[in-house]
Amino acid sequence: MENGKKSLTWINLPQGKVASLTIKATLINGTSKNTDFLTIVKNPNFEMPHDKTLDAGSNSAIKLEKIKNKGWDIDIKALNTFAQTEYIVIQDYKGDEVGKIEMAPNSVENLDVKIIPVVFKSTPAKETTDAQALYRSAINGGKLINTLNNKAFSQIGVKCIIAPITPSLECIVVDVMKDN
Repeated sequence: MENGKKSLTWINLPQGKVASLTIKATLINGTSKNTDFLTIVKNPNFEMPHDKTLDAGSNSAIKLEKIKNKGWDIDIKALNTFAQTEYIVIQDYKGDEVGKIEMAPNSVENLDVKIIPVVFKSTPAKETTDAQALYRSAINGGKLINTLNNKAFSQIGVKCIIAPITPSLECIVVDVMKDN
């Protein structure tokens, strides 16, 4: 909220997850106790305990008093899943909106991922064995799905689901003796 401009930050926060943010502001009228605070307006989809000694479940409006140059660290926890954009509004001492945090819809879409190994032409049994080994290597004991869901797609609301291995695993067979 620098130079009186409204800030807008976009966050996709899944239900039950917590984001830690720092809010920075400049003084409006010096150090007057009447004007030296901001209020974060309550939103029923989020829990924002600023004072860790308060009951986090109360979800009351947060008054950030005595504006500090370094800002305030706050935690925002998504209490619900929602399909529409939500806003966390920040007001000055007069009740005017001076900023807001835009919270992107956090509903989750499932994405089926199919791993199809590519193997060299051999006997059908060897092709199947090689395909199964490549499949196991690709999923790497759950590391692939963990990376996809917690690092690659977590901010866009996508949950990947990898089809389990089957005895007749589908694979692409490449014959190096032919012009493929």
